[in-house]
Amino acid sequence: MPRQTLASGLDPQIGEQCRILVLGSMPGTLSLRAVEYYANPRNLFWDCVETAFGIDRDLPYQTRLSALYRVNVGLWDVLATCSRHASSDATIRGAQCNDFVHLLKTQPQIERICLNGSTAFNYWRRLVMPSFGDAPPNTGLGINTGLG
Repeated sequence: MPRQTLASGLDPQIGEQCRILVLGSMPGTLSLRAVEYYANPRNLFWDCVETAFGIDRDLPYQTRLSALYRVNVGLWDVLATCSRHASSDATIRGAQCNDFVHLLKTQPQIERICLNGSTAFNYWRRLVMPSFGDAPPNTGLGINTGLG
């Protein structure tokens, strides 16, 4: 098995008016090194943002983040830490999720969570959803309000 290294995620990028939170699984090596979400130029995330919101993918990172805040979109990841080989989601071991119960209690304006990819979705379903328990709908903690 290839050598695993411990990865810790980036801080959430959530503006005061964030209504939509986009979650990846865990930033890749290039993103962690640059301290920027979706820093790998081969990742199509910023192309999708440009198509959806007209935010030029070639703008400086902080300018793109500010533009995302203006359209009420935030970024974070499902996983807080994990071990993996390079940036490979397929080699993730020892995954620990971020504290979404706390996040949604302190950021009640978040209305929709969008999961970027099957790895993010699978870890959300396995690690995050059980922490919500039987929270009633429309409290910001139940499955009815979390997935979009």
